[in-house]
Amino acid sequence: VRHENIRDHFEIRAALEAEACRLLCEKKAGLTEIENCMARSSNAENYSDYNQSFHYNIWLASGNHKLVNILSELWNGLSIGLQTTKIQYAAKSQAEHEKIFEKLKVYDSEAAALEMRNHILRSMNDILTRYE
Repeated sequence: VRHENIRDHFEIRAALEAEACRLLCEKKAGLTEIENCMARSSNAENYSDYNQSFHYNIWLASGNHKLVNILSELWNGLSIGLQTTKIQYAAKSQAEHEKIFEKLKVYDSEAAALEMRNHILRSMNDILTRYE
């Protein structure tokens, strides 16, 4: 796997997931499903399922079915790097999810998009440690 392929993949995901946050905020979509995800996030063993559910429910709330389909195809699971344990990864990712959710709750589209973009690009940097 070449660095460029990983980078390309995550840059596209970051742009599309940021856009999903923007659309959710513009539509003032309901947040119940995302909030339910937040409540179930404390278990590191099930973190992969929770993580996917958190992202998926944001995509759904965007109201753009094409975006949901494209992001579903791009989904790559947890991006755990070499320097991180599963528990450390879950804690770091969860803290970022909380920041994203705080911005979504007040429908701050630009701030939510930026938090999501940072979250995805941090994941990219984590996974790239596997190929250094």
